[in-house]
Amino acid sequence: MNHHDRMNAAAALQLADDEWQRQLEATFGSAAGDARYDERGRGEPGTPLRRAHNDREVARLAWEAAR
Repeated sequence: MNHHDRMNAAAALQLADDEWQRQLEATFGSAAGDARYDERGRGEPGTPLRRAHNDREVARLAWEAAR
């Protein structure tokens, strides 16, 4: 992968992570920081939180492959 691909992967990961954080905050409020690092942060199947978590994982894997 070239530099441009790595930068795109990093940007996609940041966007996905930002959306996951928004969903964490919408779901857990002030406990979002704690939920991010445990099972709750993955969300229930079919929820916006689960979709955001899954999208972030896809972006993370793409970023790791681009490194």
